[in-house]
Amino acid sequence: MNPASIDYRPLTEPVAPGAVTAFRSWARSTRQPWLRASDASQAAVVIFTVLAGVIAVAVVTTAVSIMLVAAAALGWAVLFVAVPVLLLLGAGMLLAVFLVRRAAPFGGWEQRYRLFHFARANGMEWYPQIADPGYPGLLFDRGSARAAYAGARASSGRALDIGNYTYTTGSGDDRTVHRWGFLALRLDRRIPHCVVDARANNALFGASNLGSFARGQVLRLEGDFNEHFTLYCPRGYEADALYIFTPDLMALLIDHSSAFDVEIVDDWMFVYSPTPWNTLDPADWARLFAIADTVGRKAVSQTERYRDARGAALPAPPSSPAAGSADDVVGPGGRRLAPRLPVAAIVAVVALFVLPLLAIAALGLASSWTTSVLP
Repeated sequence: MNPASIDYRPLTEPVAPGAVTAFRSWARSTRQPWLRASDASQAAVVIFTVLAGVIAVAVVTTAVSIMLVAAAALGWAVLFVAVPVLLLLGAGMLLAVFLVRRAAPFGGWEQRYRLFHFARANGMEWYPQIADPGYPGLLFDRGSARAAYAGARASSGRALDIGNYTYTTGSGDDRTVHRWGFLALRLDRRIPHCVVDARANNALFGASNLGSFARGQVLRLEGDFNEHFTLYCPRGYEADALYIFTPDLMALLIDHSSAFDVEIVDDWMFVYSPTPWNTLDPADWARLFAIADTVGRKAVSQTERYRDARGAALPAPPSSPAAGSADDVVGPGGRRLAPRLPVAAIVAVVALFVLPLLAIAALGLASSWTTSVLP
């Protein structure tokens, strides 16, 4: 997809009067497959808004009653304190409603109208939600309630998917909803698992957003690459990684995606952002199409002749574009990076179980020694 040919007008031009209403009627009359998911999200926002309104009316009514009683008992001067508090309370309720509506993954009908026509104008298919898209990347097997949302997929040619992704971890008070932006591009061949971890978006103390990998899998490359990224590849696959990550590919990664993490796994390349894309912003789309056209194009050309001799005797997975070819198989040792051992958990287990047993054994030995020594 040529970034220069992308038509961004559906995202920015004024919407004709009645166009959104006609679009909504068309979507419902033709039972578009994305309608159920987007309507469910919109219904949740409406329900929250109605509940917030009911609660706000009840709270305001109660507060006004309390103010009137207080004014009658203490004098009308109390209103100088009560009225600002009441205004702040109302502003807080309005802000909560605004934030919920803004955070709704699928947006309102005008947003859907714009994204639908933007995708169609550029040979893509818009989707509001795809539950558990099933990609092999590290991001896509985390937590529960997994879904890609507010994205677009290429209608033909090489598989390309640009969208946002959400999943939930924890429960109760510890429940957290995570939202990411992603780009998925299909490669022609299966490649050893490699992660290009951007230093710019790392968490506290430089921790990777994508998890922890064994230190023995870090591969340092030449030039300025190591200042921007940390490259992980399976042990024994260092030469394979150097074959893939050539100086020109490294330069493209630095120039176009230094703020994002990149993962190559199986026959897919993923680009991750720890904050969702703004899919109504032409600048976000332009940057992502540029990444697909530069980094993605180079990754495809650099890997199209890759062959892992360690996997030559194994059958190709049926989902591979080259299924049935012995050349399209990665050896077992290269398919996934080894995670870092949970040192803190091991120490905790030792502290909770092993140390008490050692203490009991030591007390037993001391008791036996005392009994044998004392008359």
